[in-house]
Amino acid sequence: MPLIQMTDVKKGMNIILDGKLFTIIDFARRKMGRGGGMVSIKVKDIETGSVLEYNFNSDYRLEEAILEQRKAEFLYKEGKFYVFMDLETYEQYELGEDFIGEASYFLKENMEVSILMHEGRAINVQLPNVVILEVVDTPPSYKGNTVSGGKKPAVLDTGLKINVPMFVENGEKIKVDTRTKEYIERA
Repeated sequence: MPLIQMTDVKKGMNIILDGKLFTIIDFARRKMGRGGGMVSIKVKDIETGSVLEYNFNSDYRLEEAILEQRKAEFLYKEGKFYVFMDLETYEQYELGEDFIGEASYFLKENMEVSILMHEGRAINVQLPNVVILEVVDTPPSYKGNTVSGGKKPAVLDTGLKINVPMFVENGEKIKVDTRTKEYIERA
């Protein structure tokens, strides 16, 4: 594994500390009056999501984690597992419900995603920024509801509950932002 100087750390960099995988979410450099400086980093544990802070001397070296991004296709859900197929090697990955988390609200069969791998192990599923989902349950629209009107609750075909404009009806396909879980437009 490559070692990086504390003066070269950047936001978004993936590192290994105490045998765990972290992403740097913030850092600050402090110059001491005499001698070397200090670097404070705020990191997020990729597996648990917990955020920690560490302080290091500026001459300390960190172990950089090499992550591989694999294109994969979501095939189906079987019990508590989601099955993905690597689009290059055709290898299949079974990832548990706990691992997938809220991404399950956006997964549709045959959807292409990216799986972040570290040393042959899946550590994260990256969804496209926008997905097309179908509205399966929302109150009816009434005459006079316009684009600039209010919002109403809707349940989508994956079970996701969001607010949609008043003019959206059951059976319509809509675009949803996977990062904010918000309605974008009709599809």
